[in-house]
Amino acid sequence: MFPVLWLSGLSWQEKNYEINMKLKIHVQPNSSRREIQTDLDGTVTKVFLKKPAKENKANIELEKLLSRHFGAKVKIIKGFSSKIKTIEIKND
Repeated sequence: MFPVLWLSGLSWQEKNYEINMKLKIHVQPNSSRREIQTDLDGTVTKVFLKKPAKENKANIELEKLLSRHFGAKVKIIKGFSSKIKTIEIKND
């Protein structure tokens, strides 16, 4: 949950909001670099990974890298054996 603060009357109140988001991204495993490419608006479009696409190594690296990037839990929901993946981002 992301805490949000706002002024109500003369005191600050905190509300927590759950955020769920789905993104479709292109993954390049077995690359010489580990990098996240974004559009001008900040949307993740392509991810370069150093791990190979064997034995689920690239998928694990992708989830860890994007979890650090977004500061939330990331899970692959579609495209486990494809370079085009759909991921879900949850903050809970």
